[in-house]
Amino acid sequence: MVRDRGLTMTDEIRVRAYAKVNLGLEVLRRRSDGFHELRTFFQMIDWHDELRFQPAASGLHLRISGLRVPGGKRENLVLRAARALRRAGTSRRGAQILLCKRVPPGTGLGGGSSDAAATLLALRRLWSVPLSFAGLVAVARELGADVPFFLSGGAAFAAGRGDRIRPLRTVLDRRLVVVCPRARLATGTVFEAGSFRLTPGRVRIRIGRLKEALSGRSELADLLRNDLEEAAVRSCPEIAVWKRRLAETGAEAVAMTGSGPAVYGLYSDRGRAEEAAVRLEAEGVVVRIAAPVSRDRFRGEMEP
Repeated sequence: MVRDRGLTMTDEIRVRAYAKVNLGLEVLRRRSDGFHELRTFFQMIDWHDELRFQPAASGLHLRISGLRVPGGKRENLVLRAARALRRAGTSRRGAQILLCKRVPPGTGLGGGSSDAAATLLALRRLWSVPLSFAGLVAVARELGADVPFFLSGGAAFAAGRGDRIRPLRTVLDRRLVVVCPRARLATGTVFEAGSFRLTPGRVRIRIGRLKEALSGRSELADLLRNDLEEAAVRSCPEIAVWKRRLAETGAEAVAMTGSGPAVYGLYSDRGRAEEAAVRLEAEGVVVRIAAPVSRDRFRGEMEP
């Protein structure tokens, strides 16, 4: 973020909106409000969109470059976040916003949610909105279950709808090769199609297990099961194909992130990750080598 004090009408704030992967995702039960209770680990990665904000006398004006974003501008999460912040902060100020879209939407990487969180953080500063971080989290929850995570970044344990966040100092120390199949999946559709074994007593995902796996004391692959995968594969069989291809390149573990269809492999050796990415990209699919983003790095970029 640009760290200028006393912003004027010609100043600009630039932010990176980082993607995430889920290190395992467990669906526990369907809640009375229609949502599902889940547990997961989020890990922010350095694949990112970029947003630029400039003050405007009035109105919210969004331009989008890069990848095509489905739906109209009015329902884009960036504008929804800006409008929500104006309501919460009783601000009538405007902004010119440019979104450079690089993270493929509809892939389970959280690109739209990250854009929304980055917008909240940037506009709170641009408009000098007197809203606490807790207040910002409340606004984020209205926009999407995983938006609160992207306000803190790094690694986190998530429960509830995915909106109850416990930041962790444990950070994944491996390279990731992320593969995005051509299909796009809607999160709600995948949840509705799932036939989960909803047994409240069955809890696999725990913070202690993640720490053990990351330190090499237990198998990381056992932790990365995603309860949404079976339903996602029925809609997008490519998921299983690319998981197998990642495993064939020597990945230590492979998994689907979120509601898919993006999948990733973990590699301790950077050279092996680079070789895998080259091989898979030659097959005509979107591939990205990514590294984890720590909470300290994220906060250092976002705090003025």
